Amino acid sequence: MKVAFLEAPKLMQIRDMPDPTCGDDDVLIKVKVVGICGSDLNYYVNGGSVISKIRYPHILGHEVSGEVVCCGKNVRNIRIGDRVSVEPGVPCGRCDICLSGKYNLCSSISFMSTPIYRPYSEGAFCEYIVRPADYVYKLIDNMTYEQGALMEPLAVGLHAVEQSRIPLGGTALVLGCGPIALTVILALAVRGIYDIYAVDNVKSRLHFADNFNVRKAFSEIGEAEVAEIYEQTRGHGIDAIFDTTTYMPLVNNSLKAIAKSGSLTMIGIPHEDEINIDYRSLFLNQATLYTSFRYANKFPLAIKLTGNGLIDISKIVTHRYVFEDLPLAMNKALTKGDGEVLEKVVIHF
Repeated sequence: MKVAFLEAPKLMQIRDMPDPTCGDDDVLIKVKVVGICGSDLNYYVNGGSVISKIRYPHILGHEVSGEVVCCGKNVRNIRIGDRVSVEPGVPCGRCDICLSGKYNLCSSISFMSTPIYRPYSEGAFCEYIVRPADYVYKLIDNMTYEQGALMEPLAVGLHAVEQSRIPLGGTALVLGCGPIALTVILALAVRGIYDIYAVDNVKSRLHFADNFNVRKAFSEIGEAEVAEIYEQTRGHGIDAIFDTTTYMPLVNNSLKAIAKSGSLTMIGIPHEDEINIDYRSLFLNQATLYTSFRYANKFPLAIKLTGNGLIDISKIVTHRYVFEDLPLAMNKALTKGDGEVLEKVVIHF
């Protein structure tokens, strides 16, 4: 099979490798679509995260869909020919946190393409992958492979909205208008939240966010923008703020608009051990700070909402490449939309 190996920072080469074999509890999947995630770009440029480094050569990619071509002898939930989406994280399934249903926090989780945990797991930028059948989900018949690959970022958005405890009909402010922020906006809308504001300093992303029915997209949050939010919400403010940026000056400015008993949900991956937060605004409004780490038990919901037409996840895609052009696609994704609309980049096999 063809495999795209990251040989060194910003050096990706496609070469041949033996096809993988299927274990008793696994399925062998012919990859159809893989999305490029922000973490892929971080590994592509920096060789890992502040927590752990990858081992070269490394295979990136964890937002994946495909067709099942082989099933292990113990597999009952999946059949050959099924069109599937793959949940990239595989927890131990035995610890207390797994048994409580919060398996995204399992200390022994193996996550595709991510070196943070053990066992070390390679990614999906290759023609075939082997995955445990328990974390592979059939797509609804009318779904495309592209939608199937996007179930992973959609799961992130659904989990964040659930974490926020936003009330039905509440007001929301999303910081950043990148792909994950857009999945949050889609998840908010399907929950009955339509009074949504957004902010991003990239003009192309602001214009693109208008396609997602946000009430107002700001290029910054200052005194004027806070005053406008209070005026439009009749003095109520924002029930739930979602941060995908980890840029604390922006976060702290947004807290000036938080409603009484509101919440701030931090989604962006932290690059520092400590942050400076406007605790006074949180305290005086009896607001709650939440964090949202990946997701748990969200793939079936994401598939149901997408397959039944309640969420149009393909709206976040702006660029499509074939597998042979993956190095070009990675470099394109690094531009972050400067001078053009660039949100989600996907690879078709």
